[in-house]
Amino acid sequence: MILNYRQDKVAEAILDFTNGAGVARIVEVEFGGNLDISKQIIAIGGTIATYGSMATATPPLPFYDLMFRHINLRLFLVYLLTQKQRALVIDKLTQAIEQAALQHIIAATFPLEDIATAHEAVESGQMIGNVIVTI
Repeated sequence: MILNYRQDKVAEAILDFTNGAGVARIVEVEFGGNLDISKQIIAIGGTIATYGSMATATPPLPFYDLMFRHINLRLFLVYLLTQKQRALVIDKLTQAIEQAALQHIIAATFPLEDIATAHEAVESGQMIGNVIVTI
């Protein structure tokens, strides 16, 4: 399922897709900006792992909404992983790549000489997926 957060009713679509159960895990790149949706779609006992909150750097935490769903909040910074943890992550990612379990949506591809146009495409907010610059 692909959702456009600017156009789609994200929480409603996810709850419909999961038959109201919500999702067990959220890897959140914009914690504060997406917290309203996250608290609606996280399953009871679920985990929100987050490594960014630029839009809302100091988000108000809806404590009781999250507590009554018994969620785990995991703040994550890759630079603080131990060598053992990094090795485990690399191993798991390598397995996922070898099993073709990771899929990426490519929104557009630009040659290196058009890198300014590639940046403008990203900045426009119209790209759904990754913008690739080929060398």
